[in-house]
Amino acid sequence: MKTGIIFLIVTLAFSACEKKDNGYECEAIVLTSVNNEIISCDKDVFSLKFIRGENKVKSIIGSDYNVTDSVYSVLNLPGELMVTGLIIKLDVREPQSGEFPNCYNFEMPVVLGPVVSVTRAEKK
Repeated sequence: MKTGIIFLIVTLAFSACEKKDNGYECEAIVLTSVNNEIISCDKDVFSLKFIRGENKVKSIIGSDYNVTDSVYSVLNLPGELMVTGLIIKLDVREPQSGEFPNCYNFEMPVVLGPVVSVTRAEKK
C-alpha cells in the first residue's frame, strides 16, 4: 500500500512537469542572426543550438547535412525570442516553398544549410 502511494505521488509529480512544458518537442539556445556584414537575407533567420528534440529536426531535414554541434537555422522565430543566449521551447516543421529567404553574400546568392520553420515557441 505504501509503495502504491509513493508511486502515485511520483507519477503525479512527473505529469505536472510534462503539463508545464506545454507539449513542446524541442528546446534550444538562441545563438545569432544569420544576417550580418557578410550575409544579408530579406527575412529574419536565426541560428539555434538544439539541446532537446534534435531527432525531430533531423527527421525534417533528412540525412544529407553534416550538422555540427546541433546548430540549425530557423525561420519564423517570434521577434521577442530573438535574443542571443535565450533558452526557448519550440515546435518545428519543414519550411514551405514561400518561406525560404533570399540571402546574398556581396550580391551573390547564398543557399542556407539545414533550415526548419518554427510553428510555436516561448521562453523557457
